[in-house]
This record gives sequence, structure tokens and C-alpha cells, in this order.
Amino acid sequence: MLKGHKFKTTLVGVLVMLEAILASVAGIAEAQDANAGFLWQGNGLKLETAPLPQDQVIAFFLARGFDSDTARLIAQEGCIFRSAIGSNDLAADGGPVLVDLSQWQILAGDQEQGLRTRQHWAQTLSGRQIDPAAAIAFEWALFPTEQNFGPDDYNWGLLSFALPPGTRFDLSFSWAYDGTDFKQKFTGMECAK
Repeated sequence: MLKGHKFKTTLVGVLVMLEAILASVAGIAEAQDANAGFLWQGNGLKLETAPLPQDQVIAFFLARGFDSDTARLIAQEGCIFRSAIGSNDLAADGGPVLVDLSQWQILAGDQEQGLRTRQHWAQTLSGRQIDPAAAIAFEWALFPTEQNFGPDDYNWGLLSFALPPGTRFDLSFSWAYDGTDFKQKFTGMECAK
């Protein structure tokens, strides 16, 4: 377990490195196929997401210190999308946006399931020998399961849909804005190969 100053230094370094890598990966993904992404803005929410190719996901996790088997497992079972989630309300007195990923649903064929959240991944990877710094980097790369956003507030991170490469699916996502619940759907999303 990391303690005191060493933990703060390690965490700050991981966060700075993660932000730079996510920005770089997002730019690469957009350059490869600008039409592969999905964008929703309305009722307080802004959600942008696009699939990351498996080789980029593997490279990202290898660079964080994961062994190649675990990095490949994450890429093959994760269906990883880079994402930005936040409030599209620019008014200083705008209402809060609450996002709870445990309420989001994936429909692939006739199968319905939830996202693979931080908690799901922690359980999936619990039997593996993972460097603590790599585990922290992975946890911080994934969106928190619940998050509140103030006006013009946002977060970047990874969403994981727990589907095989090439799977087409619909994503039903929900949020609350200023105390009112909303729901929307992206259709025709596809896990990268």
C-alpha cells in the first residue's frame, strides 16, 4: 500500500500521464474515423464517445504496466470506448447533472446487459497479479460509476461495454438534470476490432 507523500506523488503522476494519453488516443481515434463516434447534447447532458481499436487499448494498458495477457483480456472482453461526459449547461446557476452508469443498458441482439464499471473490472481482474500503480491507472481511466457535474463541467475517460470485438449494439443511457430524469439511445454502435 502506498502511503503519504509517495502516494500523492504517484497519484498525481498517474493522473497527469492519463490525461495526456487519453488526449492523444482520442486524437488518434478521431483521425482514423471521424464518423465512428456518437454525440448527444440536450437536457443538460453532453455525451461523446467513440470506439478504440484493440491495438490502441493493448498499447495503453501495456504502457500502464499490465502484462500482455491482461492487456489483451481487457481489449478483447472490454469493448472500450473513449468518452467525454458532462454538463452542456453553460449558465453559472444551471442545475446539476447526475450520471449513474449502473443504470445504462446495452442491447446486443436479444441480450440486454449493463456496462462493465470500475467495480465489475475490479472483480474480473481480482485473481491476477497486477502492479498497484497499474491498477490505480486503470481505475482512474474508467469513469466513476456515479458522477455529478456542475455547469460546464465534464470528465474524460473510458467506457467498457463487455462485448466481443465487432459486436454491434445499442446503448440506452440515462441521467438526471436539475432533478428531472432523462433517457436517450445510441443505435448501431460497434466494438472495434
